[in-house]
Amino acid sequence: MAVTAVVGLQWGDEGKGKLVDALAARADYVVRYASGSNAGHTVIVNGRRFVFHIVPSGILHQRTTCLICRGVAFDPESFFSELKSLQEAKIACERRLWVSRRAHLVLPIHKLEDEALDRLLGIGTTKRGVGPCYADRAYRLGIRVIDLYSPATIRQRIKTLLEVKSPLLRKAQIEPPSFDRLFSWCEDVSQRLQSFVADTAAILQKALNSGAEILLEGAQGVMLDIDHGTYPYVTSCHPATDGISSGCGVSLLPQRVIGVLKCYTTRVGAGPFPTEEEGDIGEILRGRGGEFGATTSRPRRCGWLDLPALKYACRIAAPTQLFVTKLDVLAGLQKIKVCNAYRIGQDMLTEFPADISVLEKVEPLFKEFCGWGDVKGVGAFSRLPFQALEFLAFIEEELGVEVGGVSVGSERMELLERRS
Repeated sequence: MAVTAVVGLQWGDEGKGKLVDALAARADYVVRYASGSNAGHTVIVNGRRFVFHIVPSGILHQRTTCLICRGVAFDPESFFSELKSLQEAKIACERRLWVSRRAHLVLPIHKLEDEALDRLLGIGTTKRGVGPCYADRAYRLGIRVIDLYSPATIRQRIKTLLEVKSPLLRKAQIEPPSFDRLFSWCEDVSQRLQSFVADTAAILQKALNSGAEILLEGAQGVMLDIDHGTYPYVTSCHPATDGISSGCGVSLLPQRVIGVLKCYTTRVGAGPFPTEEEGDIGEILRGRGGEFGATTSRPRRCGWLDLPALKYACRIAAPTQLFVTKLDVLAGLQKIKVCNAYRIGQDMLTEFPADISVLEKVEPLFKEFCGWGDVKGVGAFSRLPFQALEFLAFIEEELGVEVGGVSVGSERMELLERRS
């Protein structure tokens, strides 16, 4: 048995989907254990672009079974939209794509609530209803997939949700949905979803017992973790390794944890970003890297690689290997910067600050590297330009984790695995 986890080490959007797609070719099971439709994984195959928000990106490989586990905030609308795209591409999903009966549903009222909270608080969410869904789980107001098949439960929950949420929606000048609309929505979802519902924890335990190859597909990144991230500018779950067992419903300890990072840094929405470049460099990175959200199409904020944040993320996620993406985006730049320390006044920070008001004030200190030429078409990791290899070696030394591979383009095959 081999269990591999792919985890983002930044503020999401690191390119995990592409790596999962590559690893899924050898996996028996690909598993989503956290997050919701506020995360987007993009995979390009033969020029065709697939964007997944709920369905594991491993679905593109016909040999794999894909599980959407208990820890996912399950958005049926996104799920059915992705199924339609897969059907149009003639990719069969029946009997190899399963949704946990314990997963909590993202309802239409959650998306309205997300919009209301964003108007009132200005957090900068994706407005996909994920935060309100997780909050209702904690409040014991949530509706799970299994509840769809108990009309009495659905009626009571919808009534309570409307009583609780309507005042907030009206305060934000949003008209609450009617009881009939929500109940009808649940009835429709229950019928369309029924053939995909299963006890995913039992399926996963059986797979573990049989020695299957299991790939855990992380979503978003450590710096967006509800507890470990730059709170309150975070997501509503645990996307790092500490969320795996809880999200899956099975005790899991991956033998291999691949931490994915871009060779620069991006984030979407508000929140502190010490290495952000708001001038020409930021525009160059955004344009070359196609840095627009897969979920919202919002332009991502861009800046240089931030090693203090990555050291902190590695402490939490404990990667056994690193995978560096978008090396091609930096090609052609004369100088490339890497932040290797923070300073406030004359004081050097030795720990990543928990207080975001401190993080907003830090001065990033940079080490400069010479740029490198085009890396597209390079056939092996060892044949990368020596300047790029020097850059990667510095990351390894600073983080204390080996770089096991890189991506040098957007296509599925543009991955270079490091050979020992």
